[in-house]
This record gives sequence, C-alpha cells and structure tokens, in this order.
Amino acid sequence: MAEPSSPLFTIMAPPVDGGSGRSLPRSLLALCTLATIFTTIVSLYSILLQLKNYYKPSLQRYVVRILIMPLLYAVASTISLFSLQLAEMIDLMRDLYEAFVIYCFFSLLVEYLSGEGAMLVHLRGRPPKPHLFPLNLIPVSYTHLRAHETGRNL
Repeated sequence: MAEPSSPLFTIMAPPVDGGSGRSLPRSLLALCTLATIFTTIVSLYSILLQLKNYYKPSLQRYVVRILIMPLLYAVASTISLFSLQLAEMIDLMRDLYEAFVIYCFFSLLVEYLSGEGAMLVHLRGRPPKPHLFPLNLIPVSYTHLRAHETGRNL
C-alpha cells in the first residue's frame, strides 16, 4: 500500500485563481487535458466529414450543431479544472448552447420525419394517445389549451 507521502498522493500547488482541480495530482490533470484534446480531434474530424459530404443540408446542419456539443463540454470541463472564474463564463455559454442543441435535435427529428407540414398532415384527425401513469391523473382540457394557444380567455 502506498504511503501518503508517496508521489501517488502528491498534491500539486493550486492554480492562481484556484480551479476545481487544484487538489488533484498533475498526472490526473494531464490525463484530463489529453482526453479533452482527443475529444476535440474526434469532434472536429466528425464535423469535417459532415461538411465534406454535405449532400443533405437540411439534415446535416443540425448534425453539425449537435456534434459541437461534446467538444464544448470537454473544453468547459477542462477549463473548470484550472480556473473557476473562466469556468463561470464558459458554463453560461455551454448552458445556452445546450438549450440550442436540444432545439436542433428536435428540429432534426422533425426533418427526418419529412418536415413539419408532412407531420401535421400525418397526425391530423388522430385521437390523442392516453398518457402513462402518473401523468394520466392530471386532467387536461384541450379546449383550455387551444384557447391559451390563440390568446383567448375562457
């Protein structure tokens, strides 16, 4: 068993502004940085392949936007290990981009289903599906929802 004074348990000096990784060994910080570099390379290569074979722009633009997310998460995580001040700014941008990627993912699914118009035609006239438990216990008035959509008061 290694003693607490061995190099395995050596704690590096904290960074200037004290990131969340200030108490981690340098070897672990180096490993995290290498993982980020690997993620960056793989993400950029995947994006490059999508752009090189840009034959379905209506679908591929969403895919490219989604492929940026792992890159952004890896960089944000590594930055937070070294600087908490920079991490606050990066986390804000990451959260905003995450919301945008959720929208892009939904839009990608709609495009895979032949677009919004085709989906509306396909779903027209179908009765709503019953919800699973416990959501089926919540009363839903479709008249109320439609009135809310159009801005009328009931």
